[in-house]
Amino acid sequence: MPRTSAIAFVAERSGVQQFIQAEALRGSAQFRRLVPRMTRNFFTCLIVLFSVARATSGRALDQADLRITATGPLYATFGDRVPYLLTVENLGPSASTDVAVSVSAPFQVFSSGICSADFPCALGSLASNQSRTIQAYVQTPYLFCSECRDPLALYFGANVTGQTQDPDLSNNQFVISTILSPDRKLLSVPAVSAWSSFTLIILLAFAALGCASSDRHLTVRSSGSR
Repeated sequence: MPRTSAIAFVAERSGVQQFIQAEALRGSAQFRRLVPRMTRNFFTCLIVLFSVARATSGRALDQADLRITATGPLYATFGDRVPYLLTVENLGPSASTDVAVSVSAPFQVFSSGICSADFPCALGSLASNQSRTIQAYVQTPYLFCSECRDPLALYFGANVTGQTQDPDLSNNQFVISTILSPDRKLLSVPAVSAWSSFTLIILLAFAALGCASSDRHLTVRSSGSR
């Protein structure tokens, strides 16, 4: 190889090496600048994942299984104030907030006791394994119609709700039935036979004739006195 060519080759190779070294240094500098950013992003992701996991686990544990039951009479009479006793329970594991009880019935419903007003009844917070009772009354109307002699079924329903997640909604409502019978005293109409009706008509006719004859005697006496 000529001397000039060898010098050119060495110079070219030296330039390539310098270029490679320069690029390596520049890449190393860029990497060093990226390391803090990557580290910050990594720890930020860890914090976000930890927060999400903590919130998710907290919501999963924050559950309250509410249950409601009702007891009442099997039979009643129209016109009665039918009593029902409602029992609200929190089966846990956590407390339930904003607990409220609503009812459904074909007639007007009243409440007494812990309810400050009629339904829906607000119970507030209910701790785990805590229960409360509500006394409710259904005012049935008086039944006067003689055609309504067959008993009727009164269905009384109750439902409980809360703001805390409830894992089992199947026990949040309860329905109880009461057989309502008409009051026999109100429906006891005396039977009138055909003979009694005929006798009553005859008596009314004689009374009308008697009144007419009395009017004629009075008229004759009045004219004679003149």
